[in-house]
Amino acid sequence: MIGKQVKGRGFRGLLNYLFDKEGAQLIGGNMVGENPRELAAEFRFLKALNPRVERVVYHASLSVPAGEKLDNEKWIAIPAFLTN
Repeated sequence: MIGKQVKGRGFRGLLNYLFDKEGAQLIGGNMVGENPRELAAEFRFLKALNPRVERVVYHASLSVPAGEKLDNEKWIAIPAFLTN
């Protein structure tokens, strides 16, 4: 498993990347929005609850080595595994 972690200040850039990058897939989450615009609106609302927070975006990219594949069930299980 190859991981990359990024903290950012804006939601739209991350969401556009996630929805536009070939092969990218959102795994897990508790948001209602289904597209970058809806999700960004939700994130802005949540950010307003604590305006002191400067870095509001945490993006963890996960990939597997070339030639290796995981099915959706295994990808979806990864966030739960990482937080326990």
